[in-house]
Formats: sequence, C-alpha cells, structure tokens
Amino acid sequence: DKTITPWDLASGREVADGILKHPDGVVGLVLAADGVTLVSSANDRVVRVWNLREPGSPRAMPAFPEVVRGLALSSDGARLLTVLSEAREVRQWEVATGRELTVPRPDGTLGPLLDRTTSRSP
Repeated sequence: DKTITPWDLASGREVADGILKHPDGVVGLVLAADGVTLVSSANDRVVRVWNLREPGSPRAMPAFPEVVRGLALSSDGARLLTVLSEAREVRQWEVATGRELTVPRPDGTLGPLLDRTTSRSP
C-alpha cells in the first residue's frame, strides 16, 4: 500500500484528513514518543519525516541506495537509525536537519549509536 492512515487511539477512529501518501509501497514506520513525528520508508528508497499536525508536506531525506528496511528513533526523537539490509549498513541521522551523524570508521564500525538510555555497550 502507498498510504499511511493515522488513527486517533482515544476515539478509535481514522483521522479523516490525515492520509499520508508515498509514491511507492510503504515498508517501515516509526513514531516518536511525542506522538507528532512519524518517520516512514518506502520502496522508492526515500525516508520521509512527517509532522502529524501538518501532514501535507513531509521532509524527504536524501535517496538511499536501496530500500530502508529498518528504522529506529532515539528516546528523545532527535536521532534516527536507518538499516540497509543488503549493504549491511546502519546509519545515524539528525531528525531535525536530515544530516548524517555517523560515518563508518576504517574498521567498518560506527561507534556509539543513539544514546545511553536506549542503547548499552557490552
């Protein structure tokens, strides 16, 4: 399906004017704890950041080399992890700007991801 339909959980009803459209099938979703920021990925290889209070104009992140199969947000909603399964890549992004925060080290590792409240190092 190429649409995302938000629901009002209190009333159990679909939000009539809140249909969010992708040009291709949606494969991933993550909702921030604030209940306002929604991040989606689709078969068009684009990740979109939606403001559910103003759903008409999502911010598109730069196109990825393949479909983003995994999404995760930090506990404060400020950082996003994207997972590319074929490339075996995990990247970290600043949600507000779409700026990439991690660049792989020469040994292929990324260093600490997200924050200490949601991710623990061994």
